[in-house]
Amino acid sequence: MRRFVGALAMVLGLGLAEGAGAQASLGEAPKEAPGERIEVTVWNASPGTFVTVDLTGVRLLGVAPMLGQEAFAAGVSVLGGRIAFRPPAGAIAAGETATVSFAVRAEISGPVEGRVLLTKPEVVRVDTVRGTATLQNGTFRLTIPALPGNCVLAGCNEGYTACPKDPLREAARTCQRFLGDWMCCAGSPVPIL
Repeated sequence: MRRFVGALAMVLGLGLAEGAGAQASLGEAPKEAPGERIEVTVWNASPGTFVTVDLTGVRLLGVAPMLGQEAFAAGVSVLGGRIAFRPPAGAIAAGETATVSFAVRAEISGPVEGRVLLTKPEVVRVDTVRGTATLQNGTFRLTIPALPGNCVLAGCNEGYTACPKDPLREAARTCQRFLGDWMCCAGSPVPIL
């Protein structure tokens, strides 16, 4: 009887383990990298504020609301490499100023340069993990590592398996480590010559 109970427990244990493995593999979707986070802070924002940040070397993926600043996310729009911000109606009281923060997600494909347009006394700070720029109008440049032609920076690391889809190519991109940086690459990273 003891052998029967032991064999039954082993069979049930194997069946449960196989069932659990099947459920995990069926229910798991590739975890997609969210994109590099670019945070923008605007000091002295008023109801009439209109700020644009034009970027080269990036493709903007969307707005990423910031905790405590969700009301301002509705005033942010992204198109190509342009971030535009106008405070939503009623977000800042007439005659008042505020410090406003918001974030966007981006895919970086090369050196990042930007131009900020606003009206004084507003001041803008652009923050990324690659660098920070604070200015009242004018241009800035962020230090970006040289990227292989088939790779972009898109906020991936060892926890992600998929990357934002490439709108120009059909090839799938995956998160890979290359020369100390995590990148989204179509195929293996092509060494930089």
